Amino acid sequence: MTSTANRDMRPTLNKIAEVTALFWVIKIISTTLGEMSGDMLSQTLNLGYIVGLTITGTYLIGILFFQIRSEHYRPALFWGAIVGTTMVGTEISDMLDRTLGLGHVWGSVLLLSALLATLAVWFRHRATGRLDTLPPGFVLAMPKRATAVH
Repeated sequence: MTSTANRDMRPTLNKIAEVTALFWVIKIISTTLGEMSGDMLSQTLNLGYIVGLTITGTYLIGILFFQIRSEHYRPALFWGAIVGTTMVGTEISDMLDRTLGLGHVWGSVLLLSALLATLAVWFRHRATGRLDTLPPGFVLAMPKRATAVH
């Protein structure tokens, strides 16, 4: 039986960047790069949202595989994951809005609901000590933001 105190004493790996003013500058640049890259694939290169999502999703899965397996903070992996989540989020939000015709309001409602459900699952698993990776809701938060501002 594992007590809460014992669970809180287990070593954790810090694989995220230190949050400073420079963090937020890099975050804005990375997010913008991800949105521009997602739009470039689907719109500028005329690949469409499904192909764009396939490409960006593959990139994100690959970068998360290495980021999660890494034993230490690796800036390139961390910021690559940030760019990847934004690319995927851009493709999802644009596909919901333009391909599925949900528009900004219903797309935002759908994604906010998905984010809240994902965070509820994450918090429940985190309380049991079974989840020690980035919250899955992080990926879902990006398309909600992208849909809401376009």
